[in-house]
Amino acid sequence: MLRQFKRWSPWDPVKSIMLGSCYSEKFFEPVKNKKLRESLQKICIETNEDIARIEKTYVDMGVQVTRTLIDESETIEDYLDESGAFKHKAWKPKSLVPRPPIMPRDCQVVIGEHMFVNLIGDRNMMKSLFNVMEDPIEQCIIPVDHGFKGLHGGHQTLIGNRLYLDTDAGNYDPEYNEKFKRILNEYYPQIEVHQLEIGGHNDCCFHPCKPGVLISLNDIQNYDETFPGWDIHYIENSNLDKVEGWLDIKDKNKGRWWVPGEEKNDEFADFVETWLTEWVGYVEETVFDVNVHMVNPETVMVNSYNKELFSYFETHKIQPIIAPFRHRHFWDGGVHCMTLDLYREGECEDYFSQG
Repeated sequence: MLRQFKRWSPWDPVKSIMLGSCYSEKFFEPVKNKKLRESLQKICIETNEDIARIEKTYVDMGVQVTRTLIDESETIEDYLDESGAFKHKAWKPKSLVPRPPIMPRDCQVVIGEHMFVNLIGDRNMMKSLFNVMEDPIEQCIIPVDHGFKGLHGGHQTLIGNRLYLDTDAGNYDPEYNEKFKRILNEYYPQIEVHQLEIGGHNDCCFHPCKPGVLISLNDIQNYDETFPGWDIHYIENSNLDKVEGWLDIKDKNKGRWWVPGEEKNDEFADFVETWLTEWVGYVEETVFDVNVHMVNPETVMVNSYNKELFSYFETHKIQPIIAPFRHRHFWDGGVHCMTLDLYREGECEDYFSQG
């Protein structure tokens, strides 16, 4: 059982993580349309294969991995009745079928030595987290149930005694940031909260790799003010419009998701847009090369090869390890989203003091 949380900076050596999980192919076995069923099952099979490889990579590096829980007995029939209507009337999700707990950073975050949990977040994720812990409250978990609708680890960047918090992190609650700052101050008054105006998902926009080293998209923030003196490497946009097949599906789903090979499968597209809208994000705005996960100051997990980025890492003595995730354009998340830091070595330091 996990007994302790700790995280102060994204490059401190990681010792324990939570890693997401996906439904197995059995989940879609009841789907009668063979072509549709096989397309859905292929995503599950390949996603689980990639997650298993990522898990092994972490374990081989000495990192403890706790997987989010999946109920293998569940199928899509547990959520839809014979007429296709949604069974669980009391629960009002964005889609009729809940997203698997594949992105554990979505509704919880470790700050200092506490886990802050969004209790109205993903149902499967909450079940996973609380089943992993023997006694969650005694194990430093802070349930955030003060009317929050936007607690999201991907919207926050903690660097020692400074927390960068996006103003859009609580886009469902205009008072989100002020509420969160008040709660945070009760536990960590030494943390300075700095507001950003990115629009959510900081971890797909910029990522600090070690003191003085940062990767970013263009035009995200004024780094002379937020990270003065740091060496910034700017990564080009996703350039999906140059990828064969993307334009075919972009017109159908408004650029929200993409599964290579399924661009002309209208039945699949209709099914996703009808039943699985909570599973997908808005992938056209995502640049996965930024969504990296630092194992320690010298090692980084990345989604794919990027020549310019790898050269930048080499300059700063950082070794990239490729963790392929074939369906990141469907799930709208990379290796950073798929992992949740539970314990990192290191203490609360000030990386920004002058002199």
